[in-house]
Amino acid sequence: MIATAHPVLPARWSSFVDPILGAIEAKHSPIALLGLAGSAKSLVLSALAISLPDKHRSMVILAPTEESAEDLCADLVFFHKLFGASADRIRFFPEWGQLPYASGPPPAEVIGARMSVLDRLPTDQGSLLVTSVPAFLQRLLPQHALREATLTLSAGSTIERTEFITRLLRLGYRRVSAVEAPGEFAVRGGIIDLFSSGQAAPHRIEFLGDTVETLRPFDPSTQKSTGRASELRVLPARELLREGAHAADPLEPDAEWRVPATYPTMDTLLDYFPKPPLLVADEPLELRQRAEAFLSEVATVYAERDNSAGPLSPPSELFLPLTELMEAGGARSVITLDAILSAEDQPSKASAVFRFETRRPQAIGIGVKGRPFTETIPHLEALRSIGPVTIVARSRGQVAGFF
Repeated sequence: MIATAHPVLPARWSSFVDPILGAIEAKHSPIALLGLAGSAKSLVLSALAISLPDKHRSMVILAPTEESAEDLCADLVFFHKLFGASADRIRFFPEWGQLPYASGPPPAEVIGARMSVLDRLPTDQGSLLVTSVPAFLQRLLPQHALREATLTLSAGSTIERTEFITRLLRLGYRRVSAVEAPGEFAVRGGIIDLFSSGQAAPHRIEFLGDTVETLRPFDPSTQKSTGRASELRVLPARELLREGAHAADPLEPDAEWRVPATYPTMDTLLDYFPKPPLLVADEPLELRQRAEAFLSEVATVYAERDNSAGPLSPPSELFLPLTELMEAGGARSVITLDAILSAEDQPSKASAVFRFETRRPQAIGIGVKGRPFTETIPHLEALRSIGPVTIVARSRGQVAGFF
């Protein structure tokens, strides 16, 4: 669980975000933040996230693409550290990264990252989650199915080895002779090597009868132990968990595209939060265009699918429309980020509008070859009279180029 205590934002930044906090407290929605571009989006969102009261602390930031979501996430980590706040609450929820109705399963590393996030969300008190349109639209296995399937091993805990192997198969793990990649396990007498989904390294589990004697992470290239672990969280390696007599049967390569047939109901990413989070929509017009293009692609591939391997779930059972998800959540506020105001997103549609002035360094003379820094100082002083000024450089070499 993430602690609710959090650092106090410096006064010069508190005055910057206090009006936005007031709009959130007044339950205005949507709240429009206009004029933010580049890393300025993450700067403002970091300041806002750090300042949010505990009852509003969770936030979902929705970006149009996986690349833009990754950039936002990296910038949020940077600015959290800049403000002296822990970046542990920042989470990235990836999309599967494969074509719709692909014949093979999503990469085990991706499944691990997704399951790790979903495993933590229900008990987190202040997650700052970044994701992209395809991942946000996707229906997910029910919380209860994930909760009941996962387990934690610790030294001294007991579990019958045959039952443990059956559970690993049900979780989608593949039995191999030597573990090399996530989603694999190997059995050698009283030892089970397991590369658990979401873990950075495999673990060697030594049993004494049905008791876990030791847990040791090891290097798969050398097979040598790298220390001891107090516990190991075992998460699914596939996103379909079978029940009943056939639970341990190998899953079909395209099993993830049949998940809705397994569960009477499915959840959304928002359902995994203990309380409705704030929803931040980065460039709403682009989000809508990306969602429409993605759902259109899914529908086209589904219509042209090969049914020889059995029926696949239709798009309507796998994904939800963006508008339906954006309008869910009752009193939760929606915050929109627009670098440039579009004709379809007039501020009159927003309950509260806040305008920012974002400039590239070159616009005020920083980093412009041949221009002395003395010419930049008046521009910086003018900006400082409006509010705090932050100049971000990617390296020391770039700083030298600026000044």
